[in-house]
Amino acid sequence: MGLSASEAPRLLRLVRLPPMSSYSQMALDHALLLCAREDGFLPVLRFQRWEPPAVSLGRFQDISELDLEECARWGIEVVRRPTGGKALLHLNDFTYSVILPPSYPLPPDLMARYRRISGGIIRALGKLGLEARVGDDPGGA
Repeated sequence: MGLSASEAPRLLRLVRLPPMSSYSQMALDHALLLCAREDGFLPVLRFQRWEPPAVSLGRFQDISELDLEECARWGIEVVRRPTGGKALLHLNDFTYSVILPPSYPLPPDLMARYRRISGGIIRALGKLGLEARVGDDPGGA
């Protein structure tokens, strides 16, 4: 049996790369997801900058919801994410992906998982000299 959530390793691979196209971003995430199935995979936290601007569609989102001609006119790439949700515009933003092996011990409660993963991201940002925290007001900015 695996480790309990409180005993889970705090080690992870922090990946920082220069800005990349949406196609490169999704190809790298896909490759990391395939590697995560292998024994000994060390969890990955990857910080991302997108260049050129892009729209990433959620895994099950209907592409007809997006005006592809308008995206092309503005030089905005369109790519599909392996995760759910709706379209996200990546324009001078800072995003991340977390890739964990299937055996990685996480708490069963969704909010506890969120806090655990957010805590790891905050620690990684701190190691980069950035101060971050989880906000108390989910509706606030």
